[in-house]
Amino acid sequence: MDRKSFIQSSALFGAATLLDPLASRAQTGQPTYLKTVNVRDFAAQGDGATDDTEAIQKALDALEDGCRFELPIGIYPVSETLVVRKKQNVLITGMGPGARLVATAPMQDLLHVEYPFSGSIIESLTLDANTNAHTALRVMGGGYVQLNRLEINAPRDMGIHAGPEDPEGKCGPELIITNSRLTGMKQPTADDPASRLGILVEKRWTDSHYDNLIIRGFTECGIELRANSNLISKVHTYRHPAFQYFGGMRLKGNENYLVQAYFDNAINVGCEILGNNTTIFSSYVLRIKLAFNNGPVAPGVGIRIGSNEKKVKNVSIINTSFVNHVPDTPGYAANKLEGIELVNGENVIAYDNQYDRASFSDTRVAGEFEIEPGAKSKRVAIPSLVAPGHIQLTPLSYVSGAYWVGEVEDKAFTIHLSKPLRQPARFGYLTRETLSIVDPT
Repeated sequence: MDRKSFIQSSALFGAATLLDPLASRAQTGQPTYLKTVNVRDFAAQGDGATDDTEAIQKALDALEDGCRFELPIGIYPVSETLVVRKKQNVLITGMGPGARLVATAPMQDLLHVEYPFSGSIIESLTLDANTNAHTALRVMGGGYVQLNRLEINAPRDMGIHAGPEDPEGKCGPELIITNSRLTGMKQPTADDPASRLGILVEKRWTDSHYDNLIIRGFTECGIELRANSNLISKVHTYRHPAFQYFGGMRLKGNENYLVQAYFDNAINVGCEILGNNTTIFSSYVLRIKLAFNNGPVAPGVGIRIGSNEKKVKNVSIINTSFVNHVPDTPGYAANKLEGIELVNGENVIAYDNQYDRASFSDTRVAGEFEIEPGAKSKRVAIPSLVAPGHIQLTPLSYVSGAYWVGEVEDKAFTIHLSKPLRQPARFGYLTRETLSIVDPT
């Protein structure tokens, strides 16, 4: 599927139901279910003290295809993994953010969903791994699955794992994760254990959508997508002061479109692109004072493209800001932000981006020039080739009237002004070119 078709289909899918005719619809258009299973009918207490594992598992086992599972507001201690066994077209709802499953003993997964889980929804639920469960939620397959309004807390390893790991395993397409927040384990010291991954999505979940997510405190990566065709919008990954260093996002699949992503305080890499045909638009990379518990500081990269093992093709980075708020003091001299690092890529384009105390390692050229009083134009020579439309100008002093670029040829361009200058004026320029191809050897 090409990028345009994928985006169009994702928009249509967002307005469509995930349920098939097993769950009929009322005339209002809202889905209705064949029956409702409520955990309170199986003696679950939700009082924060009683072990509700057995009661909740009995309720899950009573769930049938096309039915609704309800977890009323309350705190439900769980001492063993809860398993959803081979259900389709079901709704598992917490009936509000106060519905909370809490892992009270070591376990692999807090909630484990078996294949198939097609046409199903999990929503309005808090999954508190409580430093006991290695993974808060594992969905092992299916298609057209939606995870919405979830709160994931303190997993020992991963927040959400959409599997299976077997690339030939049955699952997908279309996983939608929206309106959710994931928080890793707190780290009193850098030697304490840490949550590794916020969200990991395996290869078979193609044509998926991730929207309005907050992911913080995962040391390896906030979100790693191994599948192709991902639409990502309003995803905010960041490091909280109570957490160790982390990376923001890793894209291993092809056909990725990111809009309004926010990579905040990534000490390693804000976004690592390892898949072809990726566009990042109108996003933000920020670094502030980053020493962990007054520990060492380190340089960081806003967006890294390719690796020594993987050449990445066709990447566009557009209208994205790279902002470095690290103080200019000797103790933070090493704490620098490099906006874009091209390791191994081909046909990589970056333009209309903003760099605030952040460097870049591409083939663009920056410089300054002055225009004398009385002039209405000036020819400016630059040291590199530039294409028409690929000059970004910034006035460095007061300029009365409009100005524009014309006659761009080879290594020169002309700046035009709407009226003669009354006093000297200075401009900065930045060329916008295809990034160079770096030989990783």
